[in-house]
Amino acid sequence: MNKNFICVVLVAVVLALPSCEKAEEPATAREDTVDQPSGPKVYPYISLTTEAEIVGPTRHGKDVDKSAYYVRGRMLLNDPDGFYSDTPLVDARLNIRWRGHSTLTCEKKSYRIKLDEKASLLGINSDRDWYLIANHPDKTLMRNMVAMRISQICGMSWTPKMLPVELWLNGDFKGNYMLSEHKEVNDNKVKIHPAGPKDNEGEALTGDYYFEIESDMDQPAGFWTSIYREPVMFREPEEPTEAQIDYCREYFEAMERSIQDGDFSTGGHRAYEDYIDVESFVNHYIIQEFCKPVDVLRKSTFLTKTRGGKLAFCHVWDFDLALGNCSYLHADPGAEDGPEGWWVKTIAPWRMKTGWYLRLFEDPKFREAVKVRWNEVKGELETLPDYIDSLLAVHRDSFERNFERWPVIGTNVWPNSWPEEELPTSYDEEVALLKDFCVRRLQWLDTNINNL
Repeated sequence: MNKNFICVVLVAVVLALPSCEKAEEPATAREDTVDQPSGPKVYPYISLTTEAEIVGPTRHGKDVDKSAYYVRGRMLLNDPDGFYSDTPLVDARLNIRWRGHSTLTCEKKSYRIKLDEKASLLGINSDRDWYLIANHPDKTLMRNMVAMRISQICGMSWTPKMLPVELWLNGDFKGNYMLSEHKEVNDNKVKIHPAGPKDNEGEALTGDYYFEIESDMDQPAGFWTSIYREPVMFREPEEPTEAQIDYCREYFEAMERSIQDGDFSTGGHRAYEDYIDVESFVNHYIIQEFCKPVDVLRKSTFLTKTRGGKLAFCHVWDFDLALGNCSYLHADPGAEDGPEGWWVKTIAPWRMKTGWYLRLFEDPKFREAVKVRWNEVKGELETLPDYIDSLLAVHRDSFERNFERWPVIGTNVWPNSWPEEELPTSYDEEVALLKDFCVRRLQWLDTNINNL
């Protein structure tokens, strides 16, 4: 993409979207608002009121009924000056609870909300299910958005939409949150047609399925793969039949065996190509290797298996502990916390005994596919620092208000707990670390991928 064009777009964004200065709950927008006064624009915000205090769950697993922790509430979503959409106000009834796994230990909580009726929020496709993500361990508040930008560049079949907003809960300012689409099956997200309870034989048995790799195994149905010990859960159908579970388990076993026992000595067809969508595996690899997320191939990893089709990575998720924001990767022999060194290719699979990529990279044909795709996308990846600057131009004031509410800059927040003397002491230093990681990670990968 032409860099001059990018600069023009960024300037336009800056001029169009200034943010407000105070963390005071603005007056609710009116549906019939036509003219807006000149001056600073009101930053988009959500005001939530609940009928009871939100508590738990504080752990996850199949024995935890997360739905029992929903409480009733009302949401007023206000965008009076049109930051994101032409709808200044959404008034909705909902159920709300905490969400997350390890982040439940954070003081600033994330939330899962279920609207009583579908609604388009801030111009995002209409739905009932949404997330409000706190990003508390990420002291830039931008890593998830940067990762979603990388997902778009690499061409994943779906990239969740995420927009920063400010949140008020029962009159208490909670800071800057990321309003996000819920990861689920529908025509605007994971576009498949899940197998039904009668799809138990023939071609109907072969799909469609939506899987999550999650070591907590907190969905009703799932299994561990037999060769590389991946924890595979069914997200759709949520309650598969025994025949469907058996089919998928056997498919994963055949896929893993084709990788483990494949003959890579010739340049022809590979047995694993009958089981996996290689293009999606390559795109997914580049995103994960670039970002170095701590949970890759252990949690928050999503695949589909379509009817008569192959296993494919469909989208990515959860990057607050990525892009240089985890201080314990070095606990795995050969791994590095910073922008240098392999992660997915050699380290992450080893640490979890999951060898899909570890073994695939022994195949010259797969290595070449990664090399070709990397050189197709690296030009756009070079624009990530500019993208970060464009986010700052729009959202900096709100991000700074967040850290007035949660004064964690310069303090240890698990799990990004560097020694006190090495902690950044300002928000700008945190942002500089993120941009530096992106620049140096690209340089390291460009050299080493092209030398595969």
